[in-house]
Amino acid sequence: MSKRDHIIDIGIATVKNGRVTATFSTLVNPHTKIPRSIMNLTGITDQQLAQAPDIQEILPPLLNEIAVLPILGHNIAFDLGMIDNEAKHIGIQGMEPSQIIDTMALSEAMFPNSYGHSLENLLQRLGIDETEQHRALSDALQTFECYCRLKTMSAPITVDWREAQREKEQTKKARQRKNHNFMRDSYLEFVDTTPRNIKPAGFQLEAFGGEHVSGCYKHQQILNSYGRGAYFWVAVRKSKITTGKYTGYPTISINLDGEQIGFLSPQLMSRHYLHIPDGPVVALAHTVNASDITKKIEVRIELPEPHQPIDLAPYVINT
Repeated sequence: MSKRDHIIDIGIATVKNGRVTATFSTLVNPHTKIPRSIMNLTGITDQQLAQAPDIQEILPPLLNEIAVLPILGHNIAFDLGMIDNEAKHIGIQGMEPSQIIDTMALSEAMFPNSYGHSLENLLQRLGIDETEQHRALSDALQTFECYCRLKTMSAPITVDWREAQREKEQTKKARQRKNHNFMRDSYLEFVDTTPRNIKPAGFQLEAFGGEHVSGCYKHQQILNSYGRGAYFWVAVRKSKITTGKYTGYPTISINLDGEQIGFLSPQLMSRHYLHIPDGPVVALAHTVNASDITKKIEVRIELPEPHQPIDLAPYVINT
C-alpha cells in the first residue's frame, strides 16, 4: 500500500446480536485509470468507476456513522490504513474503533500449523466457499461468516501433516499464479492487445500465457503483413505431426486468416493436450521478434495454464 493507492470499492455489513442487520456498498471514483491486474481481479472497470461518487462524498458521512464502532475484518490493518490515507487526503479524522477483531489473527491462532491464512485459505478450511470474490461487500460478509465459525472453536486445531503439506502446495501454486497474473497484467498495461482481424468461430481458449509456435518461419509474408507486436485471432484444430521423429504425434494446427502458420511441439503439446477440445477452437496469438540472428518474426499463442505433462504415445495417430 502506498499513498498513491485509492479506495475504489467500499462494502460494510452492520451486525447486532450475531445477525447482519444492514449492508452498504458503493464504488468510488479514484479519478485515475486502475491497473489491469485490479480490473481482472475484481471485475471492476474504469467505465464503472467513472460513474461512481468521489471519496469526499462517501467517506465523511460514513465515518460519522461507524468511526468508533467495533470493527471486524480480515487483515484489517490494511483496510484501516487505506481509510486513514483517504481521510488524511481529504482532511478529516480517520477511524478510531472501540474494538478491532482480525480473522487473520484468529486463523493463525486456531490453525497454528496451517500454511496459508488468506481469506480464501480460511474460507476453504472452514468449508464456507472455494473462492474469494474480491469485492468489498462479499468479502465483508464472508469474513463475518468466518468469524462466526471461528468463535465456536474451543481450542486450536492441529492440521494433519499430509493436509498441511497439501495446503502448502495449493497456496504456493495460488501465489505463483497470482504473481504470474500480476506480472503479465503489468506488462500488458502498455501493450495494445486489440486483435487486428475478425474472430473465427469456435470455442475460445483461456489466455494464461504465450507458448512458442513451431514452423512459423515459413510464413513470414503473412506475419510481416501484421508486423511485430500485433495481436490477432487464430483458428486451432487438433492435428498430427506429419514428418520427423514425432510423426503421428498429436499437435494442433494454428491457422491465421485461412493459412496454417504453425503447430505446437510435442513438448508443449504434452502440457496442453487436455485443454484442446475436438472441433473448431479459437485463441489469441501475437508476433514477436525471433531470438536468433535471422530476425524473422515468431508467433506465440495464448493458451491456458499448463497441466502436468502427459505421455502422448497413447494418442499417436498411425493413419
